[in-house]
Amino acid sequence: MLSADLGTTGLKVAVVDDDGVVRGHAGESLPMIFVGDGGVEQDPELWWQALARCARRALAAAAVDGSAIARLAVTSQYSTTVAVDAAGMPLANATMWMDRRSSRHHSAGGRPGQVAHLRVANPAAYARSAALVEPVDALCARLTGRVTATQNTMFPLGVIDNTVWDNTAYSPELVGQVGIDPQRLPQLLAFGEPRGTVTVTAAEFLGVRHGTPVMSGTVDSVTSAIGTGALDPHSCGLIIGTTSVIVTHVGSAREDAAHGLATAPSPMPHSWFVVAENGIGGKALDVFVRNIVFPDDGLGRQLP
Repeated sequence: MLSADLGTTGLKVAVVDDDGVVRGHAGESLPMIFVGDGGVEQDPELWWQALARCARRALAAAAVDGSAIARLAVTSQYSTTVAVDAAGMPLANATMWMDRRSSRHHSAGGRPGQVAHLRVANPAAYARSAALVEPVDALCARLTGRVTATQNTMFPLGVIDNTVWDNTAYSPELVGQVGIDPQRLPQLLAFGEPRGTVTVTAAEFLGVRHGTPVMSGTVDSVTSAIGTGALDPHSCGLIIGTTSVIVTHVGSAREDAAHGLATAPSPMPHSWFVVAENGIGGKALDVFVRNIVFPDDGLGRQLP
């Protein structure tokens, strides 16, 4: 399997064999665009270019021919909005999860606010868009030429009844509250259903076989929860990326707004993953190492 993890500040690709052994991997840093007025964006085209370079380097490191890859899988950071056309091509910069302009356009802020901001700030991209999706859905669409999503990837927009597990229908009431055009919502697939297969163009670009299945894909918190083995309430996982997050799984949808806790549907059968966001995590260490001390310790680039 060729798997890609699109984080806030970097993209990583790994070649994993049937026994779960990482045979080869590669990664690149990604720049953020600070546009002023609290705006934070990223160019989705840079995601795509980095994905191709890292895929080829990971395949080379694994000494595996691209034709041997049986499946592709994608995970990503979330609560970020990408406007795409019907073929999955991005139409504008992505509005990142840390963008503060969203709260000025919608009381809920977050993804609903990002959609409202895009409609006001870039009406041409909004008008041309076939869907407004998360980064994982944008990459899957670019790979397959088919714009889709799942309940797991779309939960931040708040347009699905997430008390129902594996819900593949949008709620007209919630869609109305968010204020998004329902025609700009991607098709929802059931958990586990492949997104499609790799197009000829994408296959040539990444160095894999045309027609390779692209698997369902999840947001990175649930991916990491499963990766750490936090599959039930008796265990939890700590994820340190740009942010720090504590995750686990429970058997029903729950909420504790007073403590900033929420659940979202997980592809794990009849499970909801719990997310406890702690704010900036690994990025604090990154800033410290790169800007305050410059030891030759392998953690950051050596500077005078």
